[in-house]
Amino acid sequence: MTDTGAKNGTKRGFFGYGELPLVLVAMLAEQPQGAYELMAELDRRFAPAYTASPGGTYPAIEALLEQKLIAGDDGRPRRYTLTKLGRAALAKRLDDVAAIEVRTGVNLQVGTTTDAVLTRFVARARDAALQLAPDTLDQVLNDTVTKIEKLARKGVGK
Repeated sequence: MTDTGAKNGTKRGFFGYGELPLVLVAMLAEQPQGAYELMAELDRRFAPAYTASPGGTYPAIEALLEQKLIAGDDGRPRRYTLTKLGRAALAKRLDDVAAIEVRTGVNLQVGTTTDAVLTRFVARARDAALQLAPDTLDQVLNDTVTKIEKLARKGVGK
């Protein structure tokens, strides 16, 4: 996914290079949306730190269309859907999505598979873990895994 300008929106540099198109792909993985809906959803999720603009959003949408990661219908307003290629590209970038989620505090809800959940967990835990002594971190992780194993044995959540 290429970016069409890392400094989209009214707040300069909120999204890094390639992040806005990635966020759009993540949002389209949830449901088809039009450009106006995507901008409104960007505003809802990322405000007040970021305000979507047509000058950032439309070029990102066009780049995604050119890369065949999304497809647009012929309706008015045009609605965009994620393509098979787009889903595959998103699956390869779950670590990047998780990093955006950690940095912004916004959960993009990409993937409900065990791998997606673990990717988000690792991204969230990584920064905090660096502040701990290795032996403390080891104990916390062992305690956490023990709790997960107990839940799995009980069949909780299945």
